[in-house]
Amino acid sequence: MNRYYCNFIILAMLSIMFSTTINAQKKSDPYKPKWVTHKLPESKSGTYIFISSYGEGTSLDAARQKALANLSSRLEIERGLKVSSVLSSKMKETFSSYEDDNDYTETTEIDMVVEEHGKELNIVCRVVDEYWEKERKGYKVYVLYTVADKNFHGGSYNDKITVTSKYGANGLLSIIPGAGQFYKGANFKGTAIITAEVIAIAGILLCEETRSSYKKKMIEQPKHAADYNSRMNTWETARNICIGAATTVYVVNLIDALCTKGAKRVKVENKSKNISLRPFTDMNSIGFALTF
Repeated sequence: MNRYYCNFIILAMLSIMFSTTINAQKKSDPYKPKWVTHKLPESKSGTYIFISSYGEGTSLDAARQKALANLSSRLEIERGLKVSSVLSSKMKETFSSYEDDNDYTETTEIDMVVEEHGKELNIVCRVVDEYWEKERKGYKVYVLYTVADKNFHGGSYNDKITVTSKYGANGLLSIIPGAGQFYKGANFKGTAIITAEVIAIAGILLCEETRSSYKKKMIEQPKHAADYNSRMNTWETARNICIGAATTVYVVNLIDALCTKGAKRVKVENKSKNISLRPFTDMNSIGFALTF
């Protein structure tokens, strides 16, 4: 193992870690959202439910319409609701409120008239997030909805629902190389990092064992000491390069886990229940008031 070979390993692994996916333009996001690959988020206030739906179509709009149709089917099968064929649905104005470069709140809403045990209900379906992939024959789309009884809850939710691709301090999981990337849904990158680290550590062990072997031979066979010393130095250099590679990969792993975006996830916060501490005064006293 020489210096050029070790440098090649370092460059190859770093290029894998920082390479952008070739099919990036064929996806709405680099990674599938957590609500697609893991369980759905849960309501905090209990005034609605989360439902995901899937659709395919020759165009993105057609795939979205199919996902909406599949949502209706799921409501009928899983919730026992019968979607009215007279007034199926109507789309409201769509806009997104961006809190920063990563977090946003989607406010697309769809009104549906349904029947439950012969009673007509008006429910509102809110589009929380969407993920799509482009294929040769069209698109496939995943949509996350919230569904609420508009008659009972007025269509308003007490929870703040935010979609984010930030993970903050959870990136410190990459104290174990690759763990932070796997947690964030970047499985390919996590695999590349742990593979690079294993190769570098294996190189360290191999080079050190070979270096020690030549050192031992140099003592045992003094007449070949000069040759063995030269080979020992070569493997010592290779070992040091592998140590540098392992350190570089580990540092890059930590920086990547802490700073880069991951798979989108949904944060749910109950706005109606909170505790606040504020100054309080009246004619007889001064202090602080604790409010729930």
